[in-house]
Amino acid sequence: MSHHLDSELARQDPRLDISDAYVFRGTMGTAFVVDVNPVSGPGGFHPEGGYELKIDTDGDAVENITYRFTFGETGSDGRQAWHLSRIDGDAATDPLAGAANRCWTVRPTPRAATPRRLRPATGSARGSARLPTPSGSRARS
Repeated sequence: MSHHLDSELARQDPRLDISDAYVFRGTMGTAFVVDVNPVSGPGGFHPEGGYELKIDTDGDAVENITYRFTFGETGSDGRQAWHLSRIDGDAATDPLAGAANRCWTVRPTPRAATPRRLRPATGSARGSARLPTPSGSRARS
């Protein structure tokens, strides 16, 4: 799935433009990959943005699992810390729902860190990016 500058928000800041979303099924799980518009330059992911992968596991076209990502500022080496939350069930459709006990924070280290394994999921996936609105709620692109 490609989203090349398909929203007003993405046209304002290419770091919010999810260019591609990939799903790779492996022998030990599933890998989800999201990248932002390559013309965003060295900025990477927007540090005030919120990125989501929504997974439908039962074929009803409604997400049952939502992975939410936020990113820190880009370091001088181009790397960013990131935070991942997993929201399950009915809460997966709520843009303001929190994730109890299903959060991971990864900070860049001098050597490559091994990412934590996440429970594999099956079904369809879609992504979105957003910025907080002044009222504190989140607006979707």
